[in-house]
Amino acid sequence: WFTTLLPLSPQPLLHRVIEERCRQYPDRVAIAGYGLRMSYHDLNGYANQLAHGLLSLGYRDEKHVGVYAGGGPLQVVALLACFKAGAVYVPMSADQAVHHLLQVITETGMQAVVTTTAHAATLKQLLAAHAVKIDTVIILDSPVDTVLPLSFEHHLPIENIVCSAVNPDLDYDESGSAYVFYTSGSTGRSKGIIGSHVSLSHYIHWHQREWGIDGSFRISQLAPMTFDASLKDILTGLIGGATVCMPDSHIKNNPALLVEWLRSENISLLQTVPSVFRLITGSLQESGAPLAGLRYVVLAGERLYGRDVLNWKAANGTTARLSNLYGLTET
Repeated sequence: WFTTLLPLSPQPLLHRVIEERCRQYPDRVAIAGYGLRMSYHDLNGYANQLAHGLLSLGYRDEKHVGVYAGGGPLQVVALLACFKAGAVYVPMSADQAVHHLLQVITETGMQAVVTTTAHAATLKQLLAAHAVKIDTVIILDSPVDTVLPLSFEHHLPIENIVCSAVNPDLDYDESGSAYVFYTSGSTGRSKGIIGSHVSLSHYIHWHQREWGIDGSFRISQLAPMTFDASLKDILTGLIGGATVCMPDSHIKNNPALLVEWLRSENISLLQTVPSVFRLITGSLQESGAPLAGLRYVVLAGERLYGRDVLNWKAANGTTARLSNLYGLTET
């Protein structure tokens, strides 16, 4: 075991790298799923519009911003907007217990929550039922051409909100907080895990280099957005110029549908946990049709057994490279 910390080599901020990919490959599909396909140009423009809205209201300098969006491309927009504005990204989900959501809101002291038209009513009911005061609720709707429809509900009159599609010209401390993810609390009270921009950038750049992720990749995004693994799914693809593919929840919850989705989307890099990997393997064994386009399988978060690997090789052959990692928090 190491007894001293090794220095991290400098890495550029992730949203800056993604902005460069947007300049290089504006028409390439960045995010596909939930009925939406966003090019790199449009994804960047939508994130900029929300980021400028956050900045106009003072949500910068590591202020915590909750994102209650149910996953999908609009949540990616909110994630990038938080990074661009220098705010701290705090994902939440309607699938989480009420006491957990209240803990997250209270402990982080968030005064802004980004949501979508599909989730706004549920969020407002939660806040009203428990007398939780949030200064600003920002509601995203499905994009129209190059415009991201935004509505702001603020307890004070709102003036001079600028929602420009231009990259914000903002510098901040790379060692500052980028996100807070909360543990599930299965063994007790949930704990907030804070990640810095510099450590996240180091990990994501290592992952992108290790697998050689570039524009030829189509990457699965299966992890819940309230798990830090979702950052690996999304950001490694975007800094490499790949396409990040996001299945609807009903597909993720059905192994047979998930296997067909992996095949139809021609996924080249599958990232998931071993328990889901076993379900995919079982479905492949039943269908007898391997995933011919799959090049890499990256597993993390749970224990992987030797029999899992043997079953996979029997079902899908040996063309895809299997890797078993520690998670983002452990590294």
